[in-house]
Amino acid sequence: MLGLLILGLIDIIAGILLIFNISNSIVFFIGIFILLKGIWSIITGASAGFYFDIPGLLDLAGGLLIILIAFGIFSEVFVYFGLILIIKGLYSGVFSFISHD
Repeated sequence: MLGLLILGLIDIIAGILLIFNISNSIVFFIGIFILLKGIWSIITGASAGFYFDIPGLLDLAGGLLIILIAFGIFSEVFVYFGLILIIKGLYSGVFSFISHD
């Protein structure tokens, strides 16, 4: 329960970084973490037989976009993608309270 809540908060932070175009030295490492989170989600989903992992693909793309922001590249599309990541983070946070593992 706590792990899913923390991952949801990380998604919300990533969305805020994408919306407000925040660029400093820590943003690159946050982008790497989100990218690795997406790769991990895709690999574990594929190993379980679930090959259509939308949240993993969102994390993968979000990590790449945050890395682009760290290098000074920004587009208006990043804002919309940041909103999608915030919605995904809120969904994960709410789902962490609903599920009883």
